Amino acid sequence: MTAIDDLIMLAELCRDVYMHTSTTESLGIVAMHDFASGSDYGCVYVGADSLFITIAGSDDALDWLSNFRALARDDWYGIRAHRGFVQGARSIELAALKIIDKYPGYDLVFTGHSRGGAIALLLAIAAEHHHKHKVSRCVTFSQPRLSSGRQIRLAYRYGQYIRVVNGSDAVARWPKVGYGHAGTELYITNRDDGYLIDPSGWQRLVDRAMTLFQRAKDHTISDVIRELHKCKNWLLSQRC
Repeated sequence: MTAIDDLIMLAELCRDVYMHTSTTESLGIVAMHDFASGSDYGCVYVGADSLFITIAGSDDALDWLSNFRALARDDWYGIRAHRGFVQGARSIELAALKIIDKYPGYDLVFTGHSRGGAIALLLAIAAEHHHKHKVSRCVTFSQPRLSSGRQIRLAYRYGQYIRVVNGSDAVARWPKVGYGHAGTELYITNRDDGYLIDPSGWQRLVDRAMTLFQRAKDHTISDVIRELHKCKNWLLSQRC
């Protein structure tokens, strides 16, 4: 499986969270454990040697009310993070950790879209605290900011962290003041010419020029998956 195929597979898990689909069949998933608290929910997909902890994104008014609690922050394993996302992570943390404890020796892969991506990162930080060096990856899609970049780097030190950002998606750039990002950013361009790794602010600005009406569409997980497939085709064309 190529790196881009891996990202497509994880994005499809975020789309299909709670369902057994062709994607889970291709992964050889042998068990599924769902967990929820209020409007926040997720599923642990059990593979041959990996657990895919997948957190659902925002899907109702209560989620979005929580998302806008950006002025207040709470403590989370040594960092100060967005209160709405911390509350979501705290509500499902114990359930997720209990499932993880059932599978000692398995690699942990955390993933989620939008609000689910922010909560997935917080849960990855928690799991790294409880199971040092065990978390292998955290891959998020359209993830909003949840703390300062420096604090995230200090809190999540061992696992690989990738953020997939789809072109003009405005949610991935919010909240603004006092918040930042960390990890490796894979930025899907608006011009159907592939992606950039950790682009500069100027590269993003130029790419987003005249794309005001794409900002909502670019945030959806279905559009992220569609654009990742375009990136795969672009990569194949570069090799020809």
